[in-house]
Amino acid sequence: MAAGGEAQPIESPAADQARAYLRDLEERTAWIDALGDVTLLASVVYASSTVLRRLCLRLQAMSDEALNVPPSPTLNEDKLLMAQEVAALMKVSVSWLHHQPTDLIPGRVQHRKHGTVYWREGAVRQWIAAGCPKGPGRSIA
Repeated sequence: MAAGGEAQPIESPAADQARAYLRDLEERTAWIDALGDVTLLASVVYASSTVLRRLCLRLQAMSDEALNVPPSPTLNEDKLLMAQEVAALMKVSVSWLHHQPTDLIPGRVQHRKHGTVYWREGAVRQWIAAGCPKGPGRSIA
């Protein structure tokens, strides 16, 4: 750290490229404040969350590599689905999905307490193909 407790900026071509990307992103997103269509804004938020998810997965992979952690099979072998995607596959609402017991739908992944919940696509699709045992329209007890 530099004098005064401030971190030194990273100097490399990749760091310069990232800083330029962030400056460009700020300039290109000025239209957000003028956006008045709720449906369009919701679409932009959903698309942005997909990009953010990819960035977070990339950061986790890079962190794991730097710390010599073996790759997680859930990240490399099976796509992780967000609640909206699972609800769409099951033809139920996201609210219904969040109000079910955590062990109802197989493939649930939560990296930390109170963190975002994902489901492994392969496990969800197999469960749906098997008729959603204890799923929508069936007794959960």
